[in-house]
Amino acid sequence: MRRYDGRILCILPFNFLGTMDAPLEFLALVCQSPFDLALSLFSTTEGATVARLKYYDLCGIEVQSVARTDDYVRLDCSNGFQAFAFDPIFLRNRISAYGFRLNNAEHHDVCNFLHFSKVLEDI
Repeated sequence: MRRYDGRILCILPFNFLGTMDAPLEFLALVCQSPFDLALSLFSTTEGATVARLKYYDLCGIEVQSVARTDDYVRLDCSNGFQAFAFDPIFLRNRISAYGFRLNNAEHHDVCNFLHFSKVLEDI
């Protein structure tokens, strides 16, 4: 927490954004806040997808298909649920459009952590 100045909105628990019913609509609402933004989310790597598939299997949720695009990897589950893992470049571009600057990023095999600073406009 020492590296964050001012107010910050942490989107937790891990990968909360990827488990929303309408994640990009939720993100658009969150980006209207005057806070910095910290996200933890699954990576779009093959290893992360395998880990996610194992996790849902352990939870007793059948994954019927995996959709992979340049922007995300989506797991379509038998209960109608869709779980997203977003590409960090896609998120950076999307969130930057709302007046945020990427302040810090950590990329790992299974997960990514992103911190955005709200750019305050001169009044």
